[in-house]
Amino acid sequence: MPAWIVFPSLRARRRRGCTRLPRARAFFKLADCSFNYESLGLRGFTTLSRMIDGCDAYEFTYSSLEDAQ
Repeated sequence: MPAWIVFPSLRARRRRGCTRLPRARAFFKLADCSFNYESLGLRGFTTLSRMIDGCDAYEFTYSSLEDAQ
């Protein structure tokens, strides 16, 4: 199981930053990115819930690859 979930966001002329996400928001963002979440039904919900419960989630904003590194 992962320890962190990071949602990267490339945005021109923005300062690099990392913001912690509430678990509920991270759940919905991750479900939105999962191509088979809906087709798995309860199994998908349960699996995603267990993963989110054991992770910290963050949004990471950066303006260039060099900035991110």
